[in-house]
Formats: sequence, C-alpha cells, structure tokens
Amino acid sequence: MLNRRLVSLAAASVLLAACGQVHPGQAAVVDGVPISMKRVDTTARIYCRLLPGSASANGPIPYATVRRQAVSDLVFAVVARNLAAERHLDVAAAEFALTAHEIAIVRRRLHARQVSAAITVAEQNGRTYAIADRLGRKKGRSAEMAREAGLRIIARAASSRRVHVDPRFGVGVDSPSTLSVHDDAFQGSAATSATQVCQV
Repeated sequence: MLNRRLVSLAAASVLLAACGQVHPGQAAVVDGVPISMKRVDTTARIYCRLLPGSASANGPIPYATVRRQAVSDLVFAVVARNLAAERHLDVAAAEFALTAHEIAIVRRRLHARQVSAAITVAEQNGRTYAIADRLGRKKGRSAEMAREAGLRIIARAASSRRVHVDPRFGVGVDSPSTLSVHDDAFQGSAATSATQVCQV
C-alpha cells in the first residue's frame, strides 16, 4: 500500500484567488513559470485512472472537477518549490520519491504508456508534502499538525504571488477543490477506465 496520496490537499480553496490572462496553450502562470494545458490534462487523466471507485457517492466525477484539481495542484507545486528555494530548504529526493514497490504497483495499475507520467505526478505532489512538512515543523507538533501548518504557509504564500489561471477553470476562493487519490486506489492490478470514475 502506498503511504501517500497522489493529490495535494493544499488548501486549494484559498490557493487560486488570482485568475487572469494567460497565453494560448497555458493553463496558468506562476511567478513567470507557465503550466501548459497539456500538462494539466495529463495530470487529470492520471487522477482519473487512480481515483477509487467510491470517490463520489453520486456517480462519476465530472472531468472538469478533476482538471480543476489538477491545475490547483500544479500551481501549488510551483509555489511550494519556489518557497523552499527562498527559505533554503533542502528537500532530498528520498523524502518524496516512490519506492520500487510503489512503482511496481503503479505499473500493475496503469497502462505502460501512463507509468512515467503517473510517477512524475506522484513525486511532484510528494515533494509538495515534504516541503510542507519542513515548513510546518515545530517542537511539540505532531507530523500531521506540522503538515497542515506547512500547507497553510504555502497557501498564504500563494495568495501573494503572481498567479494567473485561465478563468475557464473557474478556480478561486469560492470554488474549493479537495479531490484526493487515496492509497486504496492502488489495490488490485486491473487498470480502471477513466470513464468509470471521471466523465471525460
């Protein structure tokens, strides 16, 4: 069983308050760093593959919702990485890299052509969590409390950054996105069709 979620639960409700103009083909721009529509769609397709079937009691999750989560997570990852660099936090790859066992599970769960992208998505969000853990670490705090505190720090930093998101995503302070891929999504070996979970 994997010991992490693929999707960052990074207080997305306050993350993307700033929507604005972006260039064609871009989903968002964070401090001058572009995030392409292609990358968002790739991430969303990975999420669709890995979401547990019980993710929505009301049926398949709309693909638009999954794409909003994807763009939120990608923006949050850039903000976290920049904040870590500014604060000279050295987050080693060992803190977020998938283990050989976890990679084997991903290989069983997904089609071969999706494995590399899935590993990238998982490790990117793992890095965001690792940075949050470092930022929130304080004497007397549990690991869970430290992570939550760190995510709040990143969210506050995001609110003061130059973040522009294509307004078609409809992501902002009034549209929280809390979709998550839990460990149980990796149980079993059969690949799940995206249309069984997401409305693509």
